[in-house]
Amino acid sequence: MLLVSVQNLAEAEQAIDAGVDVVDFKDPGRGPLAATEPAIWRQAAERWCGNDQSANWEGASEFDGDGHPVTTYRQRSPFVGLSAALGEFPEGVALASEVPSSFRFAKIGPSGRRTAEALERLWERTALPPGVTLVPVSYADNRAASTVSAETVLETVIATGRKRLLIDTFSKDGRRLTDYLSPDRLRALLRRAHVADVWVALAGSITLDVRKVLLAAGCEPDCWGVRGDVCRPGNPIGRAAPLDEYRLKRWRRETTTASDAACRPVIANDAVSDTLETR
Repeated sequence: MLLVSVQNLAEAEQAIDAGVDVVDFKDPGRGPLAATEPAIWRQAAERWCGNDQSANWEGASEFDGDGHPVTTYRQRSPFVGLSAALGEFPEGVALASEVPSSFRFAKIGPSGRRTAEALERLWERTALPPGVTLVPVSYADNRAASTVSAETVLETVIATGRKRLLIDTFSKDGRRLTDYLSPDRLRALLRRAHVADVWVALAGSITLDVRKVLLAAGCEPDCWGVRGDVCRPGNPIGRAAPLDEYRLKRWRRETTTASDAACRPVIANDAVSDTLETR
């Protein structure tokens, strides 16, 4: 499964056209989980999750049996899920109620939460609309964020009965997830999570080369989260640069596997899930 972070509706359109599974709205220029304006969330929900989803269909010119031109339509991505980054405490808690109920996920950062109990209180106070799942976050460079280790976050997720976790980096300075957590440590985390039926996404300046290293080491998350590696090279450099169509599609090809397809119903809406069950 592939999650791509976007900063506006135009980038969301690009990501959906490339076939990503989760479109995650955040402001990459203001921090690891900085929120975009809630107005963007509402516009995205109306465009891709509302009653009129014409924007999610595209036409193609073809010819009928008599050689007459006709236009056919196909749905761009029936599996796409929308996600919102809320930021850190206390801003993230205050923004939680603004997330549209048609979004699938929302994430809040754990910075400043120095104990498992503080994490639990943070998650409990993040009151999201019904249907939106909170995805707890752990920072690989936890000391920089004044928070607990990834292992402590995972154990707290398990203890509280939650079923999702994002492992990311707090410092966006070019260092990667694997600069803080070794493949062996990540493999142990993933195994522990999967035994407890916890869905895990890995992010943090991950490139396709890093992904290959992790897969070779037996690290197989449920989802890959990317931003910088699908951005256009040049100026501005990195996460603030515009998305690149070729890089998006390359990541999509690399992450389209049988196991990936099997995970897709997790983020689908009820109607899509019903369709999948009848296939």
